Amino acid sequence: MAMGKKSSTPTLVGRCLALSTLAAVGASAQNLPVPPLPYSYGSLVPFISEHALRVHHLGHHAAYTSQLNAVLERMRWDPELKHLAKMGVDELLHNLGSVPEDYRAAARRAGGGFVNHDLFWNVLSPWGGHPPGQESDTIQETWWLSSCFSSSSSSWSYRRVMQAGYLAA
Repeated sequence: MAMGKKSSTPTLVGRCLALSTLAAVGASAQNLPVPPLPYSYGSLVPFISEHALRVHHLGHHAAYTSQLNAVLERMRWDPELKHLAKMGVDELLHNLGSVPEDYRAAARRAGGGFVNHDLFWNVLSPWGGHPPGQESDTIQETWWLSSCFSSSSSSWSYRRVMQAGYLAA
């Protein structure tokens, strides 16, 4: 690769940074800040406008963070729920069955929005890229068109490889 040229595929360092951010999310669910973006607001233009990125980061992600902090604060004041407020966000979401019904919907919505946005920022790249060969082939075989993953929408879609080796969305 030429000096100074960015790779269009994720690097091991990039993947580790994304995982370390998610690990930090799991490490402390108290007084969460809005995580900083790993790039500037203008670096995704023309794919995402600077304005849209600011709205989603400083608006939506900040709102989910504030809502999650409010739920955690209420839980910290209840001696029987204090242990739940000390969990990482990911652990709290995996244990929603232990969260009282009065708090569950807010914890699910705010925690899910927080984690979704954090993951989203860390998988976006100003340098573009496509899934690696075999992954791209599997997407084509499973859903026929990978272009559906690049369409604009107002909902989230995740794909994962199941133990049996097939893709699920």
